[in-house]
Amino acid sequence: MFTPRTRWNPGNWLRAKYDRNPFIEQIKNTTTSAGLPLESLSMKDVKTHFMATSFNLCSKRTHFLKSWEDYDGGMKLWEVISWSALSAAYYFGKINVPDYQWTAYLPDGTKKAGKGGVFQDGGQGVNNNTIHFILSEIAAKNWWKEGTFLLSLGTGNLDISVPYETASKENFMEQIVDYPFEARTESTIGQVLAAKYIAGVNDSFKFKRFDILLQEKENELDNVQYIDRFVNYGKVMAESLDSRFVADYF
Repeated sequence: MFTPRTRWNPGNWLRAKYDRNPFIEQIKNTTTSAGLPLESLSMKDVKTHFMATSFNLCSKRTHFLKSWEDYDGGMKLWEVISWSALSAAYYFGKINVPDYQWTAYLPDGTKKAGKGGVFQDGGQGVNNNTIHFILSEIAAKNWWKEGTFLLSLGTGNLDISVPYETASKENFMEQIVDYPFEARTESTIGQVLAAKYIAGVNDSFKFKRFDILLQEKENELDNVQYIDRFVNYGKVMAESLDSRFVADYF
């Protein structure tokens, strides 16, 4: 599936790197424990609260697709997954959904109906991580009163800290160049720390983040040459799900 379109064909120069269709077929043909293919399921059919996110180029904001809501619940599960996971601009390209209904919230406090979704990735910029969206939903629905465990799965990252000796010598232009990217850089750690803070003061809410420290050469977009290493990192994190973890979090 991770075979890029050839750039020797001029017709591919303005197309996304990958064809998303093999990935979609893989999702559709995946079966549940009851033997049902995901292709046959709507959002409302899942056995837990499921929320997916996707940035809409029409509304210029992230949308939240929720399995428990009437409108979202009728959507096909595999389609919603695709809008979130298989629509990144460079890798797969946008997904057009002409009949998608949404609401525009205007600066003066009024609203208007919008139609049409052009979905592009599940998270962008400061929303690259969506822990804060989940925390908002937990608070809005009072789920924390029932006892809530939030499990966050990372995909590997670098140590983003910078020595004082280096940061203190940044010149004016370096500060200006770095400024637009600082929000995205801190988005994950900021949200992880917020969730840990809430868990530390609320016995009804528990949080666990799984992630791994990458080497510099591994931390590149679409770095499939290291896929075996990434699989092994996943196994290492999975092996930490022992009896003590269950006792601490469940």
